Amino acid sequence: MLIQGSRILIVTPEKAKAIIRGNEELANKIKLVIIDEGHLLGNDDRLISIEMFYEELRHHIESNSAGF
Repeated sequence: MLIQGSRILIVTPEKAKAIIRGNEELANKIKLVIIDEGHLLGNDDRLISIEMFYEELRHHIESNSAGF
């Protein structure tokens, strides 16, 4: 309920993934993502999965007619 009434969420990538994948309506409202985890990009398996999630976020933002 708190998430539904919020305009801004500050979350970890793992929490964002859980929220977005569990709530399509919320995913359809994403307009802006600010990532302060650039050090989590790279060739390591875990880092690749985070990078793939960032691409998923990019898809939602573009689908919602917002910029990236």
